[in-house]
Amino acid sequence: MTDRAEVVSGEAAPASTAGVGQAEQLNVDGVRQYRLNLAREARRFKRYPDLARERHWEGIVVLVVTTVAGGKVPQVTLSQSSGFDLLDQAALELLELAVQTAVLPENLRGHQFGLTLPIHYRLDD
Repeated sequence: MTDRAEVVSGEAAPASTAGVGQAEQLNVDGVRQYRLNLAREARRFKRYPDLARERHWEGIVVLVVTTVAGGKVPQVTLSQSSGFDLLDQAALELLELAVQTAVLPENLRGHQFGLTLPIHYRLDD
């Protein structure tokens, strides 16, 4: 039996209107790129909590990452619980670390947007 914590990229939606045409496309592409950067960084920090593994706890934690124009570090909040506080906290911690190291594309700087990232905790696939 293997254990793993999987980070899966979720949906992204701009929280503000960036305009029409190419400017909007750049914003959507930027959000997509940031989501990929964030998921890649999150994988570096993920861990399956020992107690959760021992108790065979599994679940999906859905987190929301929100930027605020002029804000330095995006905010991470819980959108949907896995049903286990330990898994929820582990997911929050890994994403809070990831937002500090993930590269924010230049075309998103100064813009407000939000995206969701589901974090999967499964003992085996």
